[in-house]
Amino acid sequence: MKVEPVVLEGEFVRLEPMRVDHLPALTEVGMDESIWKWTNNVVNDASDIERYVREALAMQMLGTSVPFVTIEKATGTVVGSTRFGNIDTANKKGRDRLDLDKPKMAADRNKHRGEAADADACF
Repeated sequence: MKVEPVVLEGEFVRLEPMRVDHLPALTEVGMDESIWKWTNNVVNDASDIERYVREALAMQMLGTSVPFVTIEKATGTVVGSTRFGNIDTANKKGRDRLDLDKPKMAADRNKHRGEAADADACF
Protein backbone atom coordinates (compact mmCIF):
# COMPACT_ATOMS: atom_id res chain seq x y z
CA MET A 1 0.00 0.00 0.00
CA LYS A 2 1.36 3.42 -0.97
CA VAL A 3 0.83 5.94 1.84
CA GLU A 4 0.66 9.53 0.65
CA PRO A 5 -1.55 12.59 1.09
CA VAL A 6 -4.60 12.83 -1.18
CA VAL A 7 -7.64 15.09 -1.49
CA LEU A 8 -10.98 13.37 -0.79
CA GLU A 9 -14.26 15.04 -1.63
CA GLY A 10 -17.86 14.41 -0.62
CA GLU A 11 -21.09 16.30 -1.11
CA PHE A 12 -20.60 18.71 1.82
CA VAL A 13 -16.91 18.58 2.72
CA ARG A 14 -13.48 18.24 1.16
CA LEU A 15 -10.66 16.54 3.07
CA GLU A 16 -7.31 18.10 2.26
CA PRO A 17 -3.89 17.00 3.53
CA MET A 18 -3.13 18.77 6.80
CA ARG A 19 -0.36 21.38 6.69
CA VAL A 20 1.26 23.58 9.34
CA ASP A 21 -0.36 26.64 7.75
CA HIS A 22 -3.76 25.21 8.77
CA LEU A 23 -2.83 25.85 12.43
CA PRO A 24 -4.70 29.17 12.86
CA ALA A 25 -7.97 27.73 11.50
CA LEU A 26 -7.57 24.47 13.43
CA THR A 27 -6.85 26.43 16.61
CA GLU A 28 -10.02 28.45 16.11
CA VAL A 29 -12.26 25.37 15.81
CA GLY A 30 -10.19 23.13 18.06
CA MET A 31 -10.71 25.11 21.25
CA ASP A 32 -14.23 23.66 21.55
CA GLU A 33 -13.72 21.19 24.40
CA SER A 34 -16.62 18.99 23.26
CA ILE A 35 -14.50 17.89 20.28
CA TRP A 36 -11.97 16.24 22.56
CA LYS A 37 -14.41 14.72 25.05
CA TRP A 38 -13.98 11.12 23.88
CA THR A 39 -10.29 11.25 22.94
CA ASN A 40 -7.00 10.80 24.79
CA ASN A 41 -5.90 14.29 23.73
CA VAL A 42 -5.77 17.09 26.28
CA VAL A 43 -6.43 20.48 24.68
CA ASN A 44 -6.34 23.54 26.92
CA ASP A 45 -4.81 26.18 24.67
CA ALA A 46 -3.33 26.93 21.25
CA SER A 47 -0.04 25.21 22.10
CA ASP A 48 -1.93 21.93 22.58
CA ILE A 49 -3.47 22.27 19.10
CA GLU A 50 -0.03 23.02 17.65
CA ARG A 51 1.38 19.91 19.36
CA TYR A 52 -1.52 17.83 18.00
CA VAL A 53 -0.92 19.06 14.42
CA ARG A 54 2.87 18.67 14.58
CA GLU A 55 2.54 15.14 15.99
CA ALA A 56 0.09 14.23 13.22
CA LEU A 57 2.48 15.57 10.58
CA ALA A 58 5.44 13.75 12.18
CA MET A 59 3.47 10.48 12.03
CA GLN A 60 2.73 11.22 8.38
CA MET A 61 6.47 11.54 7.72
CA LEU A 62 6.93 8.12 9.33
CA GLY A 63 4.23 6.67 7.07
CA THR A 64 1.94 5.73 9.97
CA SER A 65 -0.70 8.44 9.53
CA VAL A 66 -2.36 10.61 6.87
CA PRO A 67 -3.97 13.63 8.59
CA PHE A 68 -6.59 15.80 6.88
CA VAL A 69 -8.33 19.09 7.52
CA THR A 70 -12.07 19.03 6.94
CA ILE A 71 -13.23 21.94 4.78
CA GLU A 72 -16.87 22.93 4.43
CA LYS A 73 -17.33 23.17 0.67
CA ALA A 74 -20.07 25.80 0.76
CA THR A 75 -17.84 28.32 2.57
CA GLY A 76 -14.28 27.07 2.09
CA THR A 77 -13.91 27.15 5.89
CA VAL A 78 -11.80 24.68 7.87
CA VAL A 79 -14.26 23.05 10.28
CA GLY A 80 -12.18 20.23 11.72
CA SER A 81 -9.77 17.38 11.12
CA THR A 82 -9.58 13.64 10.75
CA ARG A 83 -6.99 11.08 9.66
CA PHE A 84 -6.05 7.64 8.54
CA GLY A 85 -4.00 6.34 11.47
CA ASN A 86 -2.08 3.33 12.78
CA ILE A 87 -1.03 2.52 9.22
CA ASP A 88 0.84 -0.76 9.08
CA THR A 89 2.13 -1.69 5.63
CA ALA A 90 4.29 -4.52 6.94
CA ASN A 91 1.70 -6.43 8.94
CA LYS A 92 2.85 -9.84 10.17
CA LYS A 93 0.00 -11.48 8.28
CA GLY A 94 1.03 -9.79 5.05
CA ARG A 95 -2.03 -7.52 4.92
CA ASP A 96 -1.96 -3.75 4.96
CA ARG A 97 -3.87 -2.16 7.83
CA LEU A 98 -5.09 1.28 8.91
CA ASP A 99 -7.59 2.85 11.31
CA LEU A 100 -10.02 5.67 10.60
CA ASP A 101 -10.06 8.50 13.14
CA LYS A 102 -13.42 9.93 14.19
CA PRO A 103 -13.79 13.33 12.50
CA LYS A 104 -13.28 16.22 14.93
CA MET A 105 -15.52 19.08 13.87
CA ALA A 106 -16.54 22.40 15.37
CA ALA A 107 -19.81 22.06 17.28
CA ASP A 108 -21.57 24.87 15.44
CA ARG A 109 -20.70 23.29 12.09
CA ASN A 110 -21.48 19.77 13.29
CA LYS A 111 -25.11 20.70 14.00
CA HIS A 112 -25.83 19.64 10.43
CA ARG A 113 -24.59 16.08 11.06
CA GLY A 114 -24.41 15.63 7.28
CA GLU A 115 -20.93 17.14 7.29
CA ALA A 116 -19.59 14.59 9.77
CA ALA A 117 -21.26 11.76 7.88
CA ASP A 118 -19.91 13.16 4.63
CA ALA A 119 -16.37 13.24 6.09
CA ASP A 120 -16.75 9.56 7.03
CA ALA A 121 -18.05 8.77 3.54
CA CYS A 122 -14.96 10.31 1.96
CA PHE A 123 -13.00 7.40 3.39
